Amino acid sequence: MLELLLLGLIPLYLLLFLFFQLLSLPKKYFEKSFEGGNDKLKLICKACNLEISEPLAELKDLNLINENDGQDYIPRGYYLIQEETAYELVKGSIILNIKDLTNSNRHSDSSRLNGCCGLDGCDGMNRVCLNDHEIGTEYSDCWRYHKVVLNPELVQLI
Repeated sequence: MLELLLLGLIPLYLLLFLFFQLLSLPKKYFEKSFEGGNDKLKLICKACNLEISEPLAELKDLNLINENDGQDYIPRGYYLIQEETAYELVKGSIILNIKDLTNSNRHSDSSRLNGCCGLDGCDGMNRVCLNDHEIGTEYSDCWRYHKVVLNPELVQLI
């Protein structure tokens, strides 16, 4: 009888042992499977492979979009893919917060830099990577939602 009791407890003991071993593992082993992991991507210029963004995650909660003029349209750390062509946005355009754009400058063609308090984005692409390749359009004027819209033909998520 004692042997049967011990045989029943051994599998339970092993399960408990494994469970507590898992609990003692560092959090990094669980991030991918339980918390969505490190699904952050960066953007690069397709012409020269220069990184042009901070690490970004896709914005899933569209309630976080802010449609107030003169304010950030999308929170920092996120990107959004334009699903259809609308107004000046081409299907597949990548929208991000201006503050997440790195290794870029304003266009050297001053005719593309119109606006009263910032860039209105009405005169074509006005952002280039540090190697002077066009990448997209900044909208930062007082009467616009503040965002950068990157051309999907010129940039790539990696």
